[in-house]
Amino acid sequence: MRTKLLVLASSIGMLGWGTVLPYQYAYAANTRGWGTLAAALASTLFSVGALVAAPFAGRLSDRFDPVVVAVVAKLVAALGVGSLVWADTPATFLVGMFVFGFGHTASGPAASVLVLRWAGSDDRRKVFAYKFTAEAIGMAVGAFVAGQFVDLARPDGMTAAFVAAGVGFALSAAIIHLAGIGAPAEVAPDLAAGEAEQRLGTLEALRRIFAVPALRWTAVVTVALALGFYA
Repeated sequence: MRTKLLVLASSIGMLGWGTVLPYQYAYAANTRGWGTLAAALASTLFSVGALVAAPFAGRLSDRFDPVVVAVVAKLVAALGVGSLVWADTPATFLVGMFVFGFGHTASGPAASVLVLRWAGSDDRRKVFAYKFTAEAIGMAVGAFVAGQFVDLARPDGMTAAFVAAGVGFALSAAIIHLAGIGAPAEVAPDLAAGEAEQRLGTLEALRRIFAVPALRWTAVVTVALALGFYA
């Protein structure tokens, strides 16, 4: 049941992101008249926020309750995207996008840890697949629905989309919190660290990743896909 709620929460969160993603560039560049540079910087700062958040969130998920980390990250994303309603200058819009990207990405590692904790060893692969599929469907539905009411001819034409995204991430946080009530804090035996060495620093972790061909190519392809997606 917990994994089903987690999949649902992931889908709802991405539904909120889908209401904003297809339209934020045109909104910043044309609707608000801030120009293509400001619009491109908004996407860039979203990505920078994501880049900063990923390793930071991973460490927090290891050291603290991943439910708390995921909930707080989702709420940060909700505040970031919700603040765009009041963004009347390029600077405030860029800050909001950075916070949004930070919170949105910070929830990812924690959610992955929760899948590992809540799903049995035989079900983890399926749960990850369901989660990814639900996120993709959620984003598609959010983009389609937002397309029915977003009006890029008016300065307030994306207010409803920003509010919907904020509500989506807040609701996602609430569902994860609900799923985490009474959840065992112990790590499954097959995931226990045992006699593992001490935690690695960021540079050492990166060195070890790139020392393994499979991990190295996974990292390269993932970064390339992300760059192509945002481009």
